[in-house]
Amino acid sequence: MPRPHDKLVFFACLAQAEWRKLVKSRGFWFVTAISMIATTVLGFVQASHSLRDVYFGDILKYTPSTSDYRGIIGYAFTVVYSVGVLGALFGSAEWSERTQGTTFRIVGRRNRVFAAKVIAITVATLGLSVVAIACVTLGALLGARNVNAGLLWSSAIRILPRLFLAASLVGAIWLAIGELVRSRVIALVIAIFEMFLLARILVETSPSVSRWLPEFAAQGISPAGSGLSYQALAPPGPHNGFLNPPSTGVATLYLFALALFTLLVATFTIGRTDVTR
Repeated sequence: MPRPHDKLVFFACLAQAEWRKLVKSRGFWFVTAISMIATTVLGFVQASHSLRDVYFGDILKYTPSTSDYRGIIGYAFTVVYSVGVLGALFGSAEWSERTQGTTFRIVGRRNRVFAAKVIAITVATLGLSVVAIACVTLGALLGARNVNAGLLWSSAIRILPRLFLAASLVGAIWLAIGELVRSRVIALVIAIFEMFLLARILVETSPSVSRWLPEFAAQGISPAGSGLSYQALAPPGPHNGFLNPPSTGVATLYLFALALFTLLVATFTIGRTDVTR
């Protein structure tokens, strides 16, 4: 009978194997490149826009506060979209390639394979979160002159744990959806539809419902309370405050519950799927 230590070593090797599958995929590097470009541009644009009135000629009118810098760094939260797409692609990849059955037969227990995938996407999320924070900070440094680099980096470091928490929950949700859909093309179509088309429709027709979409709710975890996507998607006119994301505590509990539910459903379904066909 295998000892607990042997099982732990085996699972560690399994998680490492899933991580290698993830980083060797073209989707991973495409998503990473898009995230780097987008967050750098956003940091540059937001810094140049929000800090453009700091100077009157060469005279400093006021000193930017921590909240000013947090508002800029908060745009790193757009990486939750990249993580969501990556999760959907990773969850559905082996089903599309018809190699999932082989993996199940080698490992023996399907829930271990799925757990290893969750760990792999979580590690990838940590890396993407660090990259997003670094790129948006770099963009901000390039976008405005005489920025307090120390205060900017300090704000970035403080926001990183919240960004990782929000992005990892969104990544887990979309990983489970990818496992349930089992088609890379369909998973990608669903992700794009939900993140952009459905989001646009709900923002215009039912703002109070749109704030509970995973990517919008994730922005409530940001200390900046940025509501970035709302600013981009909202039509002109009053919205009675419904375009604000949920509060930090509510958003965290909601995403935890949604991630747990989707992961449990995916685990239940995977264990009862016929992979011999």
